Amino acid sequence: MKNQTLRKRFIPKLLLILLPLVIFINLYNFKITYVLRDQAASSGSEFSAVYMREIDATLSDLRRWLVNLSEDTQRLSKLSSNDASEREREQRYYSGLLQEAVELHPTLDIAFVISTKCPYSAITSSENVTFEEYQAFAQLAKNIAEYRKPFRTDWTAMIIPNESECWIGSVIVLDDIVLGAVVKPPTLLSSMPFALDNEKKFVLAKHSGYVVMTTLPREYGEGIDLTGDLSSYYMTGVNKNIIVSGAESTVGPFRLMMITSDAEIQSGISWAKWVSLALLGVSVFTLIGIIVGFRKDVLQPLEKVGSAIEKVRQAKFDQHLLPQNEAQEFIDIYDTFNRMTDQIETLKIENYEQLIHKQQAELRFYQTQIKPHFILNCLTTIQNLAKQGKTEELTRFISDFSSFARYMFRTDFTLVSLYDELEQVKYYISMQELRFPDQVFFVSDMDNNVRDFQIPSMLIQTLVENSVKHGMNEETGISIFVQCQETQKEDKTGIRISVEDNGGGFPATVLSAINDPRTDQSALGFGLQNISAVLGLIYGDTATMQAENIPGSGVKVVITL
Repeated sequence: MKNQTLRKRFIPKLLLILLPLVIFINLYNFKITYVLRDQAASSGSEFSAVYMREIDATLSDLRRWLVNLSEDTQRLSKLSSNDASEREREQRYYSGLLQEAVELHPTLDIAFVISTKCPYSAITSSENVTFEEYQAFAQLAKNIAEYRKPFRTDWTAMIIPNESECWIGSVIVLDDIVLGAVVKPPTLLSSMPFALDNEKKFVLAKHSGYVVMTTLPREYGEGIDLTGDLSSYYMTGVNKNIIVSGAESTVGPFRLMMITSDAEIQSGISWAKWVSLALLGVSVFTLIGIIVGFRKDVLQPLEKVGSAIEKVRQAKFDQHLLPQNEAQEFIDIYDTFNRMTDQIETLKIENYEQLIHKQQAELRFYQTQIKPHFILNCLTTIQNLAKQGKTEELTRFISDFSSFARYMFRTDFTLVSLYDELEQVKYYISMQELRFPDQVFFVSDMDNNVRDFQIPSMLIQTLVENSVKHGMNEETGISIFVQCQETQKEDKTGIRISVEDNGGGFPATVLSAINDPRTDQSALGFGLQNISAVLGLIYGDTATMQAENIPGSGVKVVITL
């Protein structure tokens, strides 16, 4: 079980002092909010029912006018007469009749009579209809006349082409005549006797919830559902803080709803709420004072000690705590901590010196393993050249060997520049060219900005020697490419050394041992084992060595320092 800090133990107990008061105030405010919300919803339902009856009465009057107009079927049929003069006379008559109806009924925005047999239509609109709306509805009216589909209810919602809003319309279909009346929702809404402060809260929508009268006020936000059950009020909105109540229409598939937010109804909470909040505020400030004092006298000194301990855990032992008006108990703790870190620092220095001596001894061991191995190979080559009587080649080989030997013994166990290492590799390649004429091909590429980068001596030479030793082919020889580039990792500059040849590649066990140092290293040869050990001693985890076989090419070894 994880131990809790003093802060986590003490502060919750202090907060428990406020718990009864907070619970009482929240219950009190919740009760007030619930009562006010219920009152607002009841008022919304009553107002919506009254206004819905007014809307239904207005729409019923317009429907009766439309029905009366459709009953004169004998005269309406003359609009489809074959007699052009009779047809024109009836057209003028109905155009005037529709205009009188628009002027007589303030809520009537569009009235139309369309003949389906003759290219005639009478469409009259009020001043509330724009030219673009008139054109859009004219197209809709032609579609209604073309399909001659009767409506299921006296009034329904009509979606105007190219418009996002819906209008409320009533249509009567006769044999070859279609009559209709249309009301824009804003016009219908403006005719209702809404209270001034409530006008923006009413929305007329289809049963499906699509808004057909007015858009929702922006202050109510997103996620408002208008499809809920209106037998009672319901809460909606993203935060469930919007109250919706209303009534259904009896003449069409739409509803009138009043929308109110919790913030609006809570504006009438009595002064008792503010008194309770003030009492809570005083209690909170008192508790804050207690917590601030506790933090200054106890928590801050403990945090200082905790921070110093964390740095000691990170091996930063030069930490000393200085008292600054702390209690005597903390001054004693500071003094004990300072004496402890001084002792640890002394032990650290002694242990570090021992570790350095041990690493130096290991490096000497690996270095002495590399040098005799290479020298024995060179002496064998000198012996072979002498037996063959190749005096000129022998002289050149001994000269290259002398330069290379001076490099080995001069560098001893120190790091060398990348440039010096590649120069010595060239001496080695020169000696191999004498051993294997026209069979050793070597190319190197080094960025100028890494010439002075320090690397372990014999690092590249060992990899090149490994390529010559294991990749030489009597028919094709051996080609070696060495590339040295600068690399960046976590805002630190490093170097990437790759040695690639066209030999036969590494067995799978060797590749596994190179790429994962945690596996069995016995599969590695003498040179690769030494490289892995030296990199681990000098660089630790900051150096990596990876190898891969390249199909049709050979092997590639990449070292990143």
